[in-house]
Amino acid sequence: MELAFSALARDELAEAKRYYNRLQKGLGDQFQREAEIAAKRIVERPLAWQFELDPFRRVLLNRFPYKMLYVVENK
Repeated sequence: MELAFSALARDELAEAKRYYNRLQKGLGDQFQREAEIAAKRIVERPLAWQFELDPFRRVLLNRFPYKMLYVVENK
């Protein structure tokens, strides 16, 4: 499975990283690592996560109040 982020999602992730780094040095880097772990979980088990609103599924980040929404496409 290939994971592709929309431009809006990439912008939101970058802004969240900047925000957390402003709050505390290195916190944005921790946020980015957690987002990368969530993305890896999606790739490994794309059908494991529940629907937010069909066809969108969601993965919640553990430490930060964010979720990743994604769609599984058959190609």
